[in-house]
Amino acid sequence: MSTLHASSGRWKLGLALSLTTALMWGVLPIALKLTLTQMDAITVSWYRFLVAAVLVGLLVWRKGKPLGLARLDRTGWVLLAIVILGLSGNYLFYLLGLDYITPGTAQVVIQLAPIMLLVGALVVFRESFAPLQWAGLLIFVVGLILFFRYDLEHLANPGSSQVYGIAFMILAAIVWAAYALAQKQLLRSMGSQRILLCIYVSAVVLFLPWTSPLSIFSIDATVFALLVFASLNTVVAYGAFA
Repeated sequence: MSTLHASSGRWKLGLALSLTTALMWGVLPIALKLTLTQMDAITVSWYRFLVAAVLVGLLVWRKGKPLGLARLDRTGWVLLAIVILGLSGNYLFYLLGLDYITPGTAQVVIQLAPIMLLVGALVVFRESFAPLQWAGLLIFVVGLILFFRYDLEHLANPGSSQVYGIAFMILAAIVWAAYALAQKQLLRSMGSQRILLCIYVSAVVLFLPWTSPLSIFSIDATVFALLVFASLNTVVAYGAFA
């Protein structure tokens, strides 16, 4: 019997949840870009993980079920480490990149992440694609190539801020794809909310030494509202994605 993750077949539910995630991620860069004008990237990420840890922790606590860590074997612990470091790294690299480029550019470059996830699913989980899905993927890739060609003058200058921003975004895409693939396999051993809770709590601990929590008292009401939105966005978007 295969130990690889298999599709549940509930594609309509999966589509609805994916669209919810896409909508939340679509508006997120603008909010984050404005938040970065008054807070640093690590502190913003820390607060997003902190809020998510509290809310998801309450949800898991209400269900009254254990996290399931005791059932993990060595492979399970490795997968858990990958999802923790992958999503934590994605948040950090994304915000570092957003500090150098526009939200529009960030949204285009980060689309490398789902492409990497699709390719990884084909290779690792041996998933199959219908001809229409292959056509959609091809259009997706062509669109990215056209974007990079249009932006070539910035990429040709190694010292430009655009290069740094795009480099961070590519790193964000790589670690996110690793997170998504590892989580897909880990779902065989743990529930999605419990996986996310482990990620959020671990990220809060990992980022704490480099965080400036008190800086929240020096931001204005607009940026505070955007930070709250970005934090709630984490719970909704990744809850739907998982």
